[in-house]
Amino acid sequence: MRDWSRIPFYVVGQTTADAISEVFSRSKDLGFESIDVRGQSSGNAATLGPFILEDLQNVTTENPTLLYLTGDKNRDTISRILTDGGVKLEALQVYTTRASPSFEADLDKTLETFPTEAEVKKWWIVYFAPSTATFVTPILRKRFYFPSIAPDVNMHHLPEAHVAAIGPTTDSFLREELGLRVHAVAPKPTPEEVVKVVTMYRP
Repeated sequence: MRDWSRIPFYVVGQTTADAISEVFSRSKDLGFESIDVRGQSSGNAATLGPFILEDLQNVTTENPTLLYLTGDKNRDTISRILTDGGVKLEALQVYTTRASPSFEADLDKTLETFPTEAEVKKWWIVYFAPSTATFVTPILRKRFYFPSIAPDVNMHHLPEAHVAAIGPTTDSFLREELGLRVHAVAPKPTPEEVVKVVTMYRP
């Protein structure tokens, strides 16, 4: 059996690192005593890519090949960085992002639990991934006014929402693809950092 403890696992954030460690901790009966997780402080693909290239120089002197586990809506940032750096990638799609058919109804049900619009001084919409933004934004626009690069004056009757992004990749997508004004961007992709930048935001 392959010794998994000698194979590095590269991840972009601590949440993924914790999830991998938990999975392997449940598989000790298969001989997985421990694993080597790296890159969890990177925070985004643009930082993780160079980290992997530098780290691989210490791991092997041969032309390395990495198994790249990915979804159906990922950007090519990390794959481009690695292939340009001489790393061969074996890409394997392991999940598909699907929209929730009940999202709009669930949203309305949730909003009913909040005070009336007049009592709410500031709304925040937090985006955790570009893939979800494409689906939810048209629905959210029916209920909130989003200050954007090209403002829609016809929507000012709706409650205004500030926008926060989990990281620079999501930030770029919101601005470049959806034309939204992003008010706050978390320096690291964690809920704690999102809360910090939102509470520290000053217009």
